[in-house]
Amino acid sequence: MRLKILAFCVSLFLISDTFGSVFDEMKPFTESVRAMLLAETNCVLADVELEAQYQGGESKVRGIELVESPTDSSSKVLSTWLKEPNIRDKRGRVQVNAYDIPNTELLEYSVKLLIPKPMTQLLSYNGDYDHFMVAEFWNDIGWGSDYPFRISVYLTKYEGKNTSSYRFQVKAETKENSQWENLIWSELNTDFNVPFDEWITLNYSLKEGSNTRGLFRLTVERNDIEHEVFLVRNWTHHPEDNKPSGITHFNPIKLYTSHHLIDFASSNGFKLNLLWDDLDFKC
Repeated sequence: MRLKILAFCVSLFLISDTFGSVFDEMKPFTESVRAMLLAETNCVLADVELEAQYQGGESKVRGIELVESPTDSSSKVLSTWLKEPNIRDKRGRVQVNAYDIPNTELLEYSVKLLIPKPMTQLLSYNGDYDHFMVAEFWNDIGWGSDYPFRISVYLTKYEGKNTSSYRFQVKAETKENSQWENLIWSELNTDFNVPFDEWITLNYSLKEGSNTRGLFRLTVERNDIEHEVFLVRNWTHHPEDNKPSGITHFNPIKLYTSHHLIDFASSNGFKLNLLWDDLDFKC
C-alpha cells in the first residue's frame, strides 16, 4: 500500500525526494514526491495546503522522508524522526501543517501510525515524559491571536501493575503571559495499549463548540477492531472567544518532544521515529 494523503486540490511540500538539505522551517515537495503522495477526492478541505515544517537544525539531526514500509517492501510510507534537539537545544520538532483553513467548524480525518520496535526502549526512561506530541489543533492559533487555544494529543508512558506501556493523552489549553500554562481540560486513556511495529489507524473528529457543545473524539482501529480512546464534550475554542473562527490550523502529523527523550534515545543508539501512512480527510 503506497502512502496516500487525500484532499481535493491539496498541495504537499518538501524540498527533495530525499529531504536532505538544510532549510529553515517550511520547504516544498518536488513534483515527483507529490505525484507519489497525492490523490484527489471531493472534500470539504478544498484548497488546503499541507507543508512539512522543521524548526531549525540540519538534515542530519531531524527529518521527514519517504522510506520502505516495514510491513510491505513494495510501498513507501512517511517517516518523521529526531536525533538531536533542533529548537534551541531544548526540544525537537518535525510536523505537517494544514494551515489557513477557511472556517471549518467540523474536522474529521484519519491517519495510520506505526511506532518502530526500537522505540520500546523509551519505556525504560524514568525521567520527565513530556511533550511527546503526535497531533495538534488550533482554535485560535498561538501566534498573533487574541484568543490562543490548542488541543494537543500525546503519547505518554503509563505504569501498569507489572509493566509500562504507551497510552494516549489529550490536553486543551489557553495561552497566558506568552506561556501555555492554563489547562482547560485533560484526559488520559488507560485502556488502550498502543502497540509497537504494528499499524493502527487514528480517527479524529473535532467539532467547534463550548463546554456543552464542543466535541473531541479519537478512536483507534487495530486488527479491524475500533477502540474508543477519547470522547470529550468540552471547550474546543477559547472560552472567552464569543465569535470563534473555526478550526483554521492543525497538525495531522507531528513529532514534537523535549530534549530529555531525544538525548535518551541517542545515548542508547536509536532515534525517535514515527511512521505514517494514508492521511485521509473525511467529507
